[in-house]
Amino acid sequence: MKVLARAGLVRDNTARAGSASTIEITPDGARLLDAAKDAVAGVDDRLFGPDADPIQRQVASAIRAAFEGDSTS
Repeated sequence: MKVLARAGLVRDNTARAGSASTIEITPDGARLLDAAKDAVAGVDDRLFGPDADPIQRQVASAIRAAFEGDSTS
């Protein structure tokens, strides 16, 4: 957390050794997180989207089905 706070990406309002922290994302941190989400979405689309290799699309469908299925079975 110290590195993220020093970089201006988060605020740790209760930074004390051994205590729970209340972490807040800063506007710069939120912008970086949004950019990361966009980058991951772009990779996901290239690997598994409509223009991807049919086998890769099948892999994506199988992964989605595994995570959407009933976890109690």
